[in-house]
Amino acid sequence: TPVIMVSSLTHEGAKVTLDALDLGAVDYVPKPGSTFSTNILQLKNELVTKIHNAAGSQPHSIKLEFTPKSAIKRFSVKEERITKVIFIGASTGGPPAIQKILSSLDPNIPAPIVIAQHMPKAFTSAFATRLNTICRLKVKEACDGEQLQNSIAYICPGDNQTTVSRSLDGKCTFSVVSNTVQKDLFAPCINTLFFSAAKEFAHNAVGIILTGMGED
Repeated sequence: TPVIMVSSLTHEGAKVTLDALDLGAVDYVPKPGSTFSTNILQLKNELVTKIHNAAGSQPHSIKLEFTPKSAIKRFSVKEERITKVIFIGASTGGPPAIQKILSSLDPNIPAPIVIAQHMPKAFTSAFATRLNTICRLKVKEACDGEQLQNSIAYICPGDNQTTVSRSLDGKCTFSVVSNTVQKDLFAPCINTLFFSAAKEFAHNAVGIILTGMGED
């Protein structure tokens, strides 16, 4: 049976939702508050659309392949010149796919990885924390003004737009701006991140589009 999680925007709700996606839930809808309010009617269109999409899906149980904490090895990150950056964009169905990819990567991969996953702020923070716990690769949420480093995967924070810039000496930094400025339909917006990637890195940017729906 296809399952859609509806959860309030709390860290605990985010964790439960991510657990459900690991176990085979097909999608989630963030609830506007932890208690019932008239704002819940705002979910109508999104929920109806996702129910129609879920009805046509064929979900299956996912065999979890977590690495025991005792087996996780952390490697020191060398401050090297950034020559290549990997950019990943994902929407509906993205979290399990991203988890699978990052879990299989060498922790010493010689490039930063920047991920735009359509999620609200509370979810992206919990998602980054979760991935950092189960992956050998270091995973964290990106911060405004932060310098990119090789061998780290960055999750773009929800409700914000993230771009990258590169100086002449090869240093790369994040710019994280509230979506109240740009007012895009999605925050983070994959297009916004990828356009900045193309501008700053050209053929040295690796772009990966995963699962999702819609125009972004």
